[in-house]
Parts: sequence; structure tokens; C-alpha cells
Amino acid sequence: MLGGGIPERRAVLVTGGPGVGKSTLAMQFLQAGLEQGDRCLYVSTEQTTEELASSFAPFSFDLDHPNLTVTSIHALPESTIEDSETGLALYTLQGDDAIDGPFHYPFDSPYIVEYLEEFAPCDRVVLDSASGLGVIHDNQHRFQRTILELIRLFTDTFGATSLFTAEEVGPPRDGGLLSVPGSSDLLQFTTHGVLRLWWGEVNGSRRRFIEIVKLRGVNHDTRPYEVGFDADGLHLLPGRRTTPMGIEEDAVIPTGVRGLDDLSGGLVRGHSVLVEYDGRAMVDSLVAHTMDNALRNDMSVWFFPSPTMNATRVATLMPHDWDFRQLLDDNVLFVLDGFGAWTRYHDHQNVFYAPQGVLGDLFRRSTAISMYMMKRIARQVEDRRIAGPELGLVYTEAFLRWLQPSEVKEVYYWAREVLARRYDTGFWVHNPEAMEPQLAEFFHSDAVQVFEANMAENGLQYLRLAKSPIGRPGESAVMDYDADGLVIHRT
Repeated sequence: MLGGGIPERRAVLVTGGPGVGKSTLAMQFLQAGLEQGDRCLYVSTEQTTEELASSFAPFSFDLDHPNLTVTSIHALPESTIEDSETGLALYTLQGDDAIDGPFHYPFDSPYIVEYLEEFAPCDRVVLDSASGLGVIHDNQHRFQRTILELIRLFTDTFGATSLFTAEEVGPPRDGGLLSVPGSSDLLQFTTHGVLRLWWGEVNGSRRRFIEIVKLRGVNHDTRPYEVGFDADGLHLLPGRRTTPMGIEEDAVIPTGVRGLDDLSGGLVRGHSVLVEYDGRAMVDSLVAHTMDNALRNDMSVWFFPSPTMNATRVATLMPHDWDFRQLLDDNVLFVLDGFGAWTRYHDHQNVFYAPQGVLGDLFRRSTAISMYMMKRIARQVEDRRIAGPELGLVYTEAFLRWLQPSEVKEVYYWAREVLARRYDTGFWVHNPEAMEPQLAEFFHSDAVQVFEANMAENGLQYLRLAKSPIGRPGESAVMDYDADGLVIHRT
């Protein structure tokens, strides 16, 4: 998720509610350091050494390791060197020891820093938890100054990479899986990165989740994961989001869209790929780029255009210039035009178009005629196409101009069983709300890869990889356009 680990000599915040695993993750971070010879410091503001040992007893953490130092700081009412009246004094939790003198050090950042300086140098530091500095929280400026001074101490003086933990409070948001930050607000802005742990309910069961809220300068995974525990600490569930299919390198088609392969891993050859859109998102550029890239990779293309995807629009959206008539002559491009979008090419034998008028009505009403016509066209395409893989680019609404919904599955399976070669790939595009729910579910279930395109209320368009054996299923990206065409930006 982190893209390799926590950036060296940076401070990262781990935030979450009680009992969600913050301290365990923090100690696991130190244990990983101990195993590679790092010098580690665990600073507790809430538990004694004995209490920590009890909390970590279920895990294989080595609290007695010679490279690990465990200390603690907390505040108790006491007379201090700055005030003979009772104030908050800096104590350790090891036997409630005060920090020197007849008048004790105040619980304030200069004295906290001075006490912790004696543990330098270190490679890894945990402060668990920053919420334990809560007596300073009533003064926002003092609290922020304390955190900044501790970060400087750990980073500059110690030369360490550090984790801060903090309690997060507030009502759940967006269905209960994420929490609104409470006392950890300032820390989120101050630290280099933020990991959030939270409790969520799934099918009546209480579960733990983790996500990376921010990690500056790192191309990290933005998806939430469920968290499990074993003797070594936290682990992510699942390790993979899909069943491995043994996808070989030559079984993947690059999309030709900048940023899309990073999200999807490419298109899986020999299977069905589906793009679902909400009726507002513009997916025509994605189709045109996919066609362009297929042609450049020596694939033949079988195209069912929507009413608006005529030859002029397709040519405008494609990154490279193609002579469509030459492609038709070369038996590389085949068009099944159900809407009259490619009328200027209707004189070509590789452009098939549905009959109009009375004959067209009869064609669409008669199952026998439409099934016969579609299978006949499919055989002609199979006879003429060049050797090599084929990409079927199909707007489902165009497919339904040739067939009734009840006929789709039969022709679909017939083509797969009788005509399709090993690496022939179907690329389907439709708005599921504009078709029968059972048919939409059929396409969704059959597809090996599913992309979901939608336009948000802010006018931005997003593309989510909803299902895939490769790439980053569950992640969304922003669809953008520049002079060179479509661009996909992972967020």
C-alpha cells in the first residue's frame, strides 16, 4: 500500500479509534527495524512498561531486544521549577519517577524534548500516543509547537523515521466505514503521511479497516483494506482482491491510454471486458483509444458503433490518423452499423448495416431472421479477417439493434464456442440503466474485467476498476483530456 514502506526520516501519523490496532502497528514497525539491526525507541504516554508487555503478549514482539528502548512520559499534578504552586509535572511511568529535582520539570515541550534527547541517536521512533499530550491540547499553538519540536527532534537530532499514534473521534461517515478526524486534526496537517485505522460493520460483523489518507511524494495505494491479526501483528485482507488466473504477459493488451494501464494492468486477452457508464460520463474517447491501440498492435477490429460514433467522430477521437477505407479493404476493420452512422461506407462489403423500413421492422421482430442474419455476418467476418487476434468493440445498444434481448445470450455463446480464437477479446460498452436488468447483470457477471465510468456532481469524470484479475481492482481514477487525447490520473 505504501509503495515500499514509510519514507525514511519522515514522520507518519497512525490514527484511529480505541482498540483498532494503532499500538500494535506501531510496535510492528519497530520490530521490523529490530530484525534488520535498527536502533528503536518506543515512547508511551499512556501505558507503563508492564502494561505494554501485557498488551503485546499475544504477539511475537521482542520487548527485551538490546536495540529497543522503552520509556514513557506523562503529567501529574506537582510543584514545578517554573511555578511553586501545583502545576503539571513531567513524570515517567516507570515507578512514577519524576524527572529530577525538588521542583519537577513542567509538562511542556522544552522539557519533554530535553528528556527524550538522551535517547539519541535512533533509527526508528514511536510516540504512542500523541493524544496522551492532551493536557497541552487546550492551547492549539502549544500543542502544534510541541508536535513540530518532537518531529524535528526525531528527524534531525535522532536521524530517525517516526510513527505517531493518535485517537480519532467523531461520528462515522459514508456508510460507517470512515471516521471524521477529531483530536488528530493538527497532526494530520503536520506529519508527512497519515494512515487511518477504523472499525466498520459488514453484514452485521464488526471489522477493522486501514487506508492511507496521505503520503506525500509517494504513488501509494488509495484503496481501503481489511485488517487481520496474527502472531506477527497486522496483515492485510485480502492479499489479492481477485483469484489469480495465471495471466501471461502476451495475454494482456496495452490500452494505449496514458495512465490506464497503471490502473488496470491492460486488457485481458481472450475474455470479455465491460465498460459501464452512468449516461453522463463520456466514454467514446476510451473506445476510440482502444480501437487505435488494437490496430497498432496488429489486431483486427469488429466495431458496433453507437448512433454518435460515426467515422468522423471516431477519427477525431483517435490519437493516430487511419484510412478507414484502407482498413476495410485490408480486412482489418469490420463495422456492423445498426444506426446508419457509417453510411458513407455502406458500399463496402465489410460494413454491414441493418435493413430499414418495413423490412427492418420485420428483421427486428423476427427472431429467426435476426439470428440467421447475425450468424451469417459473423461467419463472413471470420472468413475475411486477417490471421491473428480480434477485438470486438461493441456498444450494447448497437448490438440490440440487431438482436432481441432474449437472443443475445444465444448468439454470444455461439460466437464464443464456434468462432472465437484463443486471444479474441470482447470490449462491451453500455449504460446498465438503459437496458433490462437481467441482461445488464449477464454482461457484468460474464466479464473478466469491469470498468465503471461516472460523472460526479462537480463535473469531474471518474473511472473505477470494479473487477479484474490484474491491475488495481477497487481503485478509481480521474478521466482527463489534453491535446493528445484521453489521460487517466490515479488519485
